[in-house]
Amino acid sequence: MASAKVQGASKAPYNNYWVGLEDMKYVPPYLRDVPETTNEMACVTKGAWPMWLQGSFMRIGAGKFVIPLSEDGSKPPAILQHFFDGLGILHKFTFENGQVHYISRHTAEGVIRRAKKDGFLSVTMFGLNANTPLKDAQDPCSALLGAQQSLWLPSGYLEPDAANVNVVPRRGMHLPKDKNPLSRGTASQKPEEEEVMVFTDFNILQVCDAETLEPKRLLTYADIDPELSGFGICAHPPKDRKFGTIYNYLISLEGVMSVFALDFRAKPAKLLWNTPLPCPPCYIHSLAMTQDYVVFIRNPLHMNVSDMTKQVMEMIEYEEGVTTKFFVMRKSDGEQFLQRVISTTKHAFPHHSSSSPDSSPPRPRISLR
Repeated sequence: MASAKVQGASKAPYNNYWVGLEDMKYVPPYLRDVPETTNEMACVTKGAWPMWLQGSFMRIGAGKFVIPLSEDGSKPPAILQHFFDGLGILHKFTFENGQVHYISRHTAEGVIRRAKKDGFLSVTMFGLNANTPLKDAQDPCSALLGAQQSLWLPSGYLEPDAANVNVVPRRGMHLPKDKNPLSRGTASQKPEEEEVMVFTDFNILQVCDAETLEPKRLLTYADIDPELSGFGICAHPPKDRKFGTIYNYLISLEGVMSVFALDFRAKPAKLLWNTPLPCPPCYIHSLAMTQDYVVFIRNPLHMNVSDMTKQVMEMIEYEEGVTTKFFVMRKSDGEQFLQRVISTTKHAFPHHSSSSPDSSPPRPRISLR
């Protein structure tokens, strides 16, 4: 009995805030690993799909949460703790002649190769640091580097699957000549049909093959124009098919926040305008737009990167007493047309669902959520 008490006293208490490997069987399906389907297969469907429905539906999301940290399994794996942190998997459903076919592929395998080599997981984590509970099971270098790093900022040339880009897929666009020796395949002459570009909340873009879904290239907006070096970037950049433009925001290396427009029909895509905003940098997840205007909503939130050991969720800080500001710019030239302030505080908007112009004088109407 005494021996049993001693053994019980030495056992670490159960952590209610951490999902370990033994707990994975209890989590919902969207927090578990999803196998890829790299060979296209026919889907079993109910009912009848209309014959006129032709094309492909693309989705990207979380595909892997259990990340091995050694080639031989000698180290315990890292368990990603937040839905946003799951390593990307790209899905494609193809509709043709009343039939549906499916294919999928993991798009961040380079992250796993690096984790096996380093012995810890180096990727930006929104939730709890997946390396932290493993300190006692790893060598001192892996423990120090892995457990203390939450925000991963890539630099230099990277393989096309070396970053976790898992938020929004869009049609590809013509890009400047690729100087990265680690890229795979060749640039398509018809990228809007043959390539997919994936966006996230950081200044990084991933190009994948639209047929096989294989990652081909990683780049930043600075590869399109050097003026777009910096941080920030929203994962849901509004796209105007009429003007052939995409709008996003950026925080420069000097700390200046601006909204910019890209001509995605140009060969290659080019910067049209870049308008600085008269306000401090902040964190946003999407921009809004109407028929004629782009709307930047300056939320009272910013990301404090002074402590890189914090998870991204803790880096995002609320600015007590700061109002929410709306900046309205013309799509044609980026000139700031209007500035409005919501006088009440504690308003923040991650997404917008719809927007429309009003009568004269123009007053854009935006639905927020």
